[in-house]
Amino acid sequence: MDYEKRKQLYEQIFYRDEEVWSKKPKALYDADFWYNQNRLEISRELIKDLGKSIADIGCGDGDFLSLLNEYHTRVGVDISEKRINKAKNRFPNIEFKLGDCYNIELEDKSFDIVSALELLEHLEYPHKLMEELSRVSKKYILISTPNGNFLPIDGIEHLQSFSPFSLMDFLNRLGFTIIKKCGNVPLIFNLLLKKPELLPLYKEMAIDYHKKELSYYICTQMIVLLKKE
Repeated sequence: MDYEKRKQLYEQIFYRDEEVWSKKPKALYDADFWYNQNRLEISRELIKDLGKSIADIGCGDGDFLSLLNEYHTRVGVDISEKRINKAKNRFPNIEFKLGDCYNIELEDKSFDIVSALELLEHLEYPHKLMEELSRVSKKYILISTPNGNFLPIDGIEHLQSFSPFSLMDFLNRLGFTIIKKCGNVPLIFNLLLKKPELLPLYKEMAIDYHKKELSYYICTQMIVLLKKE
């Protein structure tokens, strides 16, 4: 699929999802918001003190970069013009650029850290993304993707599915060294979405879950910090 077709599809999916979630009960919306915010906070923790510049590829509305005030340089890249414009309006002190993750218009080795959160699963050629992340990064790469054991490929929005083991194999074959790996929240979260009134209890259960060694294997989303060889 070429760039323009991917861009058009992404815009359609994004605004369809926004419309769907706008009609959900507030309790359900709050649960999903916390779930995604928790992933961003864990991601921030994994890259703490590793550098002063970061590029986030597939940055969406800029939520992850907005948490990283300690970085001198923050650049977000996304295929969606609408989301880039939204990010610019929300966070005018951060640089946002329209671009293609297969051909990132950033210089070689120009950022201490390059991240791509919840992007691999949407791509026809995920190895091309990883090659670009490696090119732009000086040393570290941060990625996250759903646990494929529980996320089926629909052939439209989700084109790839990685299990905890297949993701490690994929990254190792591309020559990356895995420094840290963890999971967002326990798999029981999917049940929580049916009973969002249990969110306060679940938050308490999920505190520091990502610090447990097995969290990477028993989770909804896998988060991995890599180092270039």
